[in-house]
Amino acid sequence: MDSPEVKTKQMCDKLVKVRQVTPDRKQTYRHMLPRTVCHGLVVLTLGMTLSIRGPSFIDLQLISGTDVEKGSFYFTASAFGYIIGSLVLGVIYARIKVKDMFIIVPMIISAITFTAIPWCSHFVAMLTIHAVTAFFNAFQETTVNTEEVVRWEGNSYSAMQFLSFCYSLGGIIGPLLVEPFLAPKTIDLSSNISTGHYVTSFQYLYTPQTDSAAANVSHDMYAAANGSHDMYA
Repeated sequence: MDSPEVKTKQMCDKLVKVRQVTPDRKQTYRHMLPRTVCHGLVVLTLGMTLSIRGPSFIDLQLISGTDVEKGSFYFTASAFGYIIGSLVLGVIYARIKVKDMFIIVPMIISAITFTAIPWCSHFVAMLTIHAVTAFFNAFQETTVNTEEVVRWEGNSYSAMQFLSFCYSLGGIIGPLLVEPFLAPKTIDLSSNISTGHYVTSFQYLYTPQTDSAAANVSHDMYAAANGSHDMYA
């Protein structure tokens, strides 16, 4: 039985051997560095698209005419699509020789479906488009992670950290890009700017500051804004 000193020496020898930059390893670096950068850009776009869903949640409800309870199913559909996409890719991954096809084709399809989201005014259509988009997003992310681990041959630690950084950076950029296109937070009625408030019906309520200003809005809106339960009394 080897002593602790012998085991320590063996581990050190293995580490030195792994860190040695051989000609084959140099070739691997030259081949993989550009690919890792490209994979980082793929993950960057994934982080951007996935981070947009949260800030645009109210807008998605406005587009599809749903409440919070129904709108929350969009996130469930996305999670379901991601799971199914990962499982399907796991089954067919070894059968396709050109792995880049699992990135390029799903990226094109998901770009088309993601662009179509604002035009899905029906609840079922919005639900379906979220699931389909997430399905192909899963193809991209799973392929990128697998390729990095396999092709770096056990030295993918820095590469995976780089991918995580790109994903996080995309999560920061996404909400900033979508913010100018979100529904406005204010409404102008009778030349008076007033803060708008979302309600269950997704309409803006105008709250007049004085009783005289209430003449500019309907009785129903004034009663709703002041918390009256007997709106038609």
